[in-house]
Amino acid sequence: MKSLLSVVILLLVVNANGQTQSQPTTTPAATTTAPTAAAPTDSSSADTAFVDVPEEVAPPSPALGLNPGIMLNLGLTYVSRQLEESGVTNDFNTAVGEFRGGYTFDFGLFVGATAHYDTGKLSGNSVDTYYGGPTVAYNCKWSGFFVAATYHLLGKTDLDTLGEYDKTTGLQVDLAYPMSLTEKLKFGPQLSYRSMEASDSDTLADNKTKELVPFMGLWFIF
Repeated sequence: MKSLLSVVILLLVVNANGQTQSQPTTTPAATTTAPTAAAPTDSSSADTAFVDVPEEVAPPSPALGLNPGIMLNLGLTYVSRQLEESGVTNDFNTAVGEFRGGYTFDFGLFVGATAHYDTGKLSGNSVDTYYGGPTVAYNCKWSGFFVAATYHLLGKTDLDTLGEYDKTTGLQVDLAYPMSLTEKLKFGPQLSYRSMEASDSDTLADNKTKELVPFMGLWFIF
């Protein structure tokens, strides 16, 4: 009986060992992660997102007026006219020159002086007139117009054989429009109105004249 029991136990042990060896070994499955495709980047959009595009600004209009500094102005003209006195008409042709010098400030104010000279023929006699005085003017930077007022304190008129006036004084107003040729040189039309009185003569009566004379002018800026 004991022998039979020992055989049964031995068979059970052998059977259990066989089952253990026959079972397959399982390994844990490797965890794999599928690669994720990177989203394409739009370089143009990235660039424009950070680029600050400046707004277009119109360039400022250049100033038309005279630059500040020393200014010299030369005006020249030729005037032909007829004078009638006591029923007698005479031609009076005159060459006129004016010179103005002074200082132009940054805000457009000009302070200086003007000298005038003209020469011509009247009834066969030469007529020479010269006078001058202080000048105050204003030059508008944005329109370019130049307006000047001069009071001639000193002057003289010589009428050759007819006599002379030892005193010639009066007011002159100028309107001019200087246009740029270079940075230091301007050129343009000029219109002068003068109300003058010639007096203090031993042989001639006092004479008052009013005239409007066009010029062509040059402006030099230093």
